[in-house]
Amino acid sequence: MLDLDAPEWRSLTGGYRVPYDASRLLKKLEASSSSIEVWDDIWNELHHQGDIGTASYAAVPWLLKIYREKRWIDFNLPTYVFTLEGARLKSGNPPVPEWLAQDYEEALDGVLSYCMSCRNRCDDPNFRKAVVLLTAVLLGAAEIAELVDFVSIGDEKRALELYDAGAV
Repeated sequence: MLDLDAPEWRSLTGGYRVPYDASRLLKKLEASSSSIEVWDDIWNELHHQGDIGTASYAAVPWLLKIYREKRWIDFNLPTYVFTLEGARLKSGNPPVPEWLAQDYEEALDGVLSYCMSCRNRCDDPNFRKAVVLLTAVLLGAAEIAELVDFVSIGDEKRALELYDAGAV
Protein backbone atom coordinates (compact mmCIF):
# COMPACT_ATOMS: atom_id res chain seq x y z
CA MET A 1 0.00 0.00 0.00
CA LEU A 2 1.40 3.33 -1.05
CA ASP A 3 2.23 5.45 1.99
CA LEU A 4 0.04 8.56 2.16
CA ASP A 5 3.15 10.75 2.37
CA ALA A 6 4.79 9.18 -0.69
CA PRO A 7 5.54 11.66 -3.47
CA GLU A 8 4.18 9.20 -6.06
CA TRP A 9 0.63 10.25 -5.20
CA ARG A 10 1.24 13.54 -7.03
CA SER A 11 1.84 11.73 -10.34
CA LEU A 12 -1.18 9.42 -10.19
CA THR A 13 -4.22 10.33 -12.26
CA GLY A 14 -7.81 10.71 -11.16
CA GLY A 15 -11.11 10.58 -12.97
CA TYR A 16 -10.30 13.58 -15.14
CA ARG A 17 -7.16 11.77 -16.40
CA VAL A 18 -4.87 14.46 -15.06
CA PRO A 19 -2.53 14.14 -12.06
CA TYR A 20 -4.50 14.18 -8.84
CA ASP A 21 -3.05 13.72 -5.36
CA ALA A 22 -5.70 11.51 -3.75
CA SER A 23 -3.63 11.20 -0.56
CA ARG A 24 -5.06 14.56 0.53
CA LEU A 25 -8.61 13.19 0.35
CA LEU A 26 -7.62 10.01 2.15
CA LYS A 27 -5.91 11.97 4.94
CA LYS A 28 -9.04 14.11 5.25
CA LEU A 29 -11.16 10.95 5.45
CA GLU A 30 -8.80 9.45 8.02
CA ALA A 31 -9.15 12.56 10.20
CA SER A 32 -12.91 12.82 9.74
CA SER A 33 -15.56 11.71 12.19
CA SER A 34 -17.91 10.83 9.34
CA SER A 35 -17.30 9.17 6.00
CA ILE A 36 -20.02 11.26 4.38
CA GLU A 37 -17.96 14.47 4.62
CA VAL A 38 -15.45 13.35 1.99
CA TRP A 39 -17.35 11.12 -0.43
CA ASP A 40 -18.53 13.89 -2.76
CA ASP A 41 -14.89 14.81 -3.35
CA ILE A 42 -13.86 11.17 -3.80
CA TRP A 43 -16.58 10.62 -6.39
CA ASN A 44 -15.84 13.89 -8.16
CA GLU A 45 -12.08 13.51 -8.33
CA LEU A 46 -11.54 9.76 -8.68
CA HIS A 47 -14.44 8.86 -10.97
CA HIS A 48 -15.78 11.08 -13.71
CA GLN A 49 -18.46 9.83 -16.13
CA GLY A 50 -16.95 6.34 -16.24
CA ASP A 51 -13.36 7.57 -16.37
CA ILE A 52 -10.91 6.51 -13.68
CA GLY A 53 -7.17 6.73 -13.16
CA THR A 54 -4.39 5.13 -11.21
CA ALA A 55 -5.18 7.19 -8.11
CA SER A 56 -8.70 5.70 -8.23
CA TYR A 57 -7.17 2.24 -7.76
CA ALA A 58 -4.55 3.31 -5.23
CA ALA A 59 -7.24 4.74 -2.98
CA VAL A 60 -9.04 1.40 -2.50
CA PRO A 61 -6.63 -0.21 0.01
CA TRP A 62 -6.71 3.01 2.04
CA LEU A 63 -10.48 3.27 1.93
CA LEU A 64 -10.73 -0.26 3.27
CA LYS A 65 -8.16 0.43 5.99
CA ILE A 66 -9.95 3.60 7.11
CA TYR A 67 -13.38 1.98 7.10
CA ARG A 68 -12.15 -0.97 9.13
CA GLU A 69 -10.40 1.23 11.68
CA LYS A 70 -13.40 3.51 12.12
CA ARG A 71 -15.93 0.67 11.83
CA TRP A 72 -17.95 2.69 9.34
CA ILE A 73 -20.78 1.16 7.38
CA ASP A 74 -22.41 2.91 4.42
CA PHE A 75 -23.13 2.29 0.78
CA ASN A 76 -20.30 4.47 -0.54
CA LEU A 77 -17.46 1.99 -0.09
CA PRO A 78 -19.03 -0.99 -1.90
CA THR A 79 -20.61 1.30 -4.51
CA TYR A 80 -17.28 2.97 -5.25
CA VAL A 81 -15.47 -0.36 -5.61
CA PHE A 82 -18.27 -1.81 -7.76
CA THR A 83 -18.23 1.28 -9.97
CA LEU A 84 -14.44 1.26 -10.18
CA GLU A 85 -14.35 -2.40 -11.20
CA GLY A 86 -17.04 -1.80 -13.82
CA ALA A 87 -15.05 1.10 -15.24
CA ARG A 88 -11.81 -0.88 -15.15
CA LEU A 89 -13.37 -3.53 -17.37
CA LYS A 90 -14.33 -0.97 -20.01
CA SER A 91 -11.89 0.12 -22.68
CA GLY A 92 -10.18 3.46 -22.32
CA ASN A 93 -9.43 3.20 -18.63
CA PRO A 94 -5.93 2.33 -17.44
CA PRO A 95 -5.15 -1.09 -16.04
CA VAL A 96 -4.20 -1.47 -12.40
CA PRO A 97 -0.45 -0.72 -12.26
CA GLU A 98 1.73 -3.76 -11.63
CA TRP A 99 3.20 -2.22 -8.46
CA LEU A 100 -0.33 -1.92 -7.03
CA ALA A 101 -1.95 -5.10 -8.35
CA GLN A 102 -1.52 -7.31 -5.27
CA ASP A 103 -2.64 -4.64 -2.77
CA TYR A 104 -5.59 -3.75 -5.00
CA GLU A 105 -6.74 -7.36 -5.42
CA GLU A 106 -6.43 -7.97 -1.68
CA ALA A 107 -8.39 -4.79 -1.01
CA LEU A 108 -11.19 -5.88 -3.37
CA ASP A 109 -11.60 -9.10 -1.42
CA GLY A 110 -11.22 -7.18 1.84
CA VAL A 111 -13.96 -4.70 0.95
CA LEU A 112 -16.38 -7.52 0.17
CA SER A 113 -15.44 -9.41 3.36
CA TYR A 114 -15.77 -6.26 5.46
CA CYS A 115 -19.17 -5.42 3.97
CA MET A 116 -20.42 -8.95 4.49
CA SER A 117 -19.29 -8.83 8.11
CA CYS A 118 -21.34 -5.63 8.54
CA ARG A 119 -24.49 -6.96 6.89
CA ASN A 120 -26.34 -7.50 10.14
CA ARG A 121 -25.50 -4.03 11.44
CA CYS A 122 -26.74 -2.12 8.38
CA ASP A 123 -30.29 -2.25 7.12
CA ASP A 124 -29.79 0.40 4.43
CA PRO A 125 -31.15 -1.06 1.18
CA ASN A 126 -28.57 0.95 -0.81
CA PHE A 127 -25.77 -0.73 1.15
CA ARG A 128 -27.26 -4.18 0.59
CA LYS A 129 -27.73 -3.56 -3.13
CA ALA A 130 -24.16 -2.27 -3.44
CA VAL A 131 -22.83 -5.42 -1.77
CA VAL A 132 -24.81 -7.60 -4.19
CA LEU A 133 -23.47 -5.58 -7.14
CA LEU A 134 -19.92 -5.82 -5.86
CA THR A 135 -20.25 -9.55 -5.27
CA ALA A 136 -21.50 -10.13 -8.82
CA VAL A 137 -18.70 -8.09 -10.38
CA LEU A 138 -16.00 -9.77 -8.31
CA LEU A 139 -17.39 -13.17 -9.32
CA GLY A 140 -17.01 -12.17 -12.97
CA ALA A 141 -20.75 -11.76 -13.51
CA ALA A 142 -20.85 -8.14 -14.68
CA GLU A 143 -24.05 -8.80 -16.67
CA ILE A 144 -25.84 -9.94 -13.51
CA ALA A 145 -24.62 -6.82 -11.74
CA GLU A 146 -25.99 -4.66 -14.57
CA LEU A 147 -29.32 -6.43 -14.32
CA VAL A 148 -29.52 -5.92 -10.56
CA ASP A 149 -28.42 -2.31 -10.94
CA PHE A 150 -31.19 -1.75 -13.50
CA VAL A 151 -33.87 -2.27 -10.85
CA SER A 152 -34.28 0.70 -8.53
CA ILE A 153 -34.59 0.24 -4.79
CA GLY A 154 -38.28 -0.09 -4.04
CA ASP A 155 -39.18 -1.40 -7.52
CA GLU A 156 -38.09 -4.99 -6.92
CA LYS A 157 -41.63 -6.37 -6.56
CA ARG A 158 -42.81 -4.57 -9.69
CA ALA A 159 -39.84 -5.92 -11.67
CA LEU A 160 -40.66 -9.45 -10.51
CA GLU A 161 -44.32 -8.96 -11.46
CA LEU A 162 -43.27 -7.86 -14.96
CA TYR A 163 -40.95 -10.84 -15.21
CA ASP A 164 -43.65 -13.27 -14.05
CA ALA A 165 -46.08 -11.75 -16.56
CA GLY A 166 -43.55 -12.30 -19.38
CA ALA A 167 -43.15 -8.58 -20.05
CA VAL A 168 -39.43 -8.69 -19.42
